[in-house]
Amino acid sequence: MLATKTDILPAERLYDWGTYCGVPGGIPDRAKVFRSLNPGATATQLVSAITSCPSGQVVYLNAGTYDLGNIAWPSKSGVTLRGAGPGKTILRPTSGGDLIRLQSADYSEANGIAVSGGYEKGSTAIVLASNPGSRFAPGNIVYISEENS
Repeated sequence: MLATKTDILPAERLYDWGTYCGVPGGIPDRAKVFRSLNPGATATQLVSAITSCPSGQVVYLNAGTYDLGNIAWPSKSGVTLRGAGPGKTILRPTSGGDLIRLQSADYSEANGIAVSGGYEKGSTAIVLASNPGSRFAPGNIVYISEENS
């Protein structure tokens, strides 16, 4: 006999993931590629492509590994950075810093906390570099972004 969700969690702890989680309005369906880059592209070229990309369009990274060093990601909304798929397009810093940060619902850089571990293949937990305090509480939206700190 299969267990039901109420057998595992009490009803008051269930959450309507389909309504309250994910990308507000759904994942954007952006098909117009503004610029495509190939492995070997520099961090400067990637930042330039994102910065100059019109809202609603895509910067596409072809399959391969991108050694980005200590890239400073631009703050640009309405642009999609897309790769060739899982395990095909790999973003990798070459010195210092992690690409992953955990941020609270207000998405501000000031509230980001560096992820110090748990981003390895097969990991089932994320390790934060510092205590998040009350900014991260049950019911709050949290998102993980790839940025160098």
